[in-house]
Amino acid sequence: MPKNPAIFKQWLSGRCLYSDPPSWVCEVATNRLAVVPTWRTTLISLLFLLFFFSFAGFVFWVSHGDHSIFGVVGMVFGIALGILAIAAFGTMTVTYLADHFKGPYLIYSVVYRNISLPREAIDVPIAEVLGWRLVSGNWIGPDGAQKMKSNPMSEVQLIIRTPEGPMAYAVVGGKVNSITAQAREIARATGMPLELVEQHQGISSPDPSTRVKWWRTRGM
Repeated sequence: MPKNPAIFKQWLSGRCLYSDPPSWVCEVATNRLAVVPTWRTTLISLLFLLFFFSFAGFVFWVSHGDHSIFGVVGMVFGIALGILAIAAFGTMTVTYLADHFKGPYLIYSVVYRNISLPREAIDVPIAEVLGWRLVSGNWIGPDGAQKMKSNPMSEVQLIIRTPEGPMAYAVVGGKVNSITAQAREIARATGMPLELVEQHQGISSPDPSTRVKWWRTRGM
């Protein structure tokens, strides 16, 4: 789990999953709070398998059909598109599944008065927790080495007291302004303060007018 000195409040790790809706949910019980991957990973996997077998059926059907030049060209074009789609969809599926199998992002226990980060095998007594921070912006990386990303993001971070000084641990992320309610829920359930930080460079999104509109041709 990425971490950075908490004194630099503008820090974004850029290493979480930044989707909307988020790829995680808060499970709140009487004596426990857990932040876990959502069922979305399962749905994505099922859709990928459905598409894969549909594509395999298409290839089988075309290969046993028209063998003229037009049939061959259509088959090659269809296979090329299918391979590209499978590669993109497969990469996304593997990413979400790999994240899912890592287990919970965070567990808070009222009984044991601690917060654990299971993915990092870290258990922190409540006395060592300084609070939560929600950082939003486009710039990732440590102070002095930030790089801009076109799509803005938000990140929930846990601030912990350590021998090296306060450290910020990136816990979960989402598209910008999409996880504020969840961050407030985490802070309320754990009884810890939440600090909202917007990077001083501001928040910018890609200009829709600059996107290539493939359905238009030059001169129109």
